[in-house]
Amino acid sequence: MGPEYFTNNTEVQNIIQRINSKNIIVSDVIDDEGNQYVDLVQEGGGVLGIALLGYTYVLEQTGIRFFSLAGTSAGAINTMLLASGNRINQPKTEMIIEHLVNQNLFDFVDGPFYIKKFLNAVKENAAIFTKLIWGLLVLRYAYKHQGMNPGEEFRKWVIDILKTNNINSVDDLNKLREMPGGLKIRDGVNRNIDGLKPNLKIIAAEITTESRIIFPDMAGLFWNEPDKVNPADFVRASMS
Repeated sequence: MGPEYFTNNTEVQNIIQRINSKNIIVSDVIDDEGNQYVDLVQEGGGVLGIALLGYTYVLEQTGIRFFSLAGTSAGAINTMLLASGNRINQPKTEMIIEHLVNQNLFDFVDGPFYIKKFLNAVKENAAIFTKLIWGLLVLRYAYKHQGMNPGEEFRKWVIDILKTNNINSVDDLNKLREMPGGLKIRDGVNRNIDGLKPNLKIIAAEITTESRIIFPDMAGLFWNEPDKVNPADFVRASMS
């Protein structure tokens, strides 16, 4: 199954056509092609992270471009992939959808084998004794390691996607996210683009100190050379 299964869906296409026909104004910041630039914050919530892809795809197809981005947990995934997918003035969600449909999400369950055994037992409504045995093993592991999965498979997946766009460090990401040319303020609005700067914020939690951490701003608290850190590490931290 490719991204066309979603992008060519009749209902999706009808939504895009309906929005385009209304010529809705959502921003004073535009470019020469008529694209409108907005800031987008994406929250967490498991499968909501997948639903956000549909949301951003429709927005891009209706001429919306994302200037500053922020996200946490599942929302941090789409935030980072949008930030690293292409220049700010270019659409990116279709590429992200392609990466997603080609990934078996069950591969992200990368803890001990009995975690998958337990999940399959629950999914298939196996005998209570079977679920109990696997469940006790999972609980013991989760208690000892403060979680069920190391998350390394997920981290590698994000690293590989970033690498396809030549993003291996915060430095690389900052260069890609430079201010695009041709931005202007809509006619009739009494302001200019002076001071506009695209921002990226990945939100995580530091449990030991019960602190909110904002990456990449606070990366220097955790790495000696924050500009050389792979941005995938920020997403992994937010997903914890």
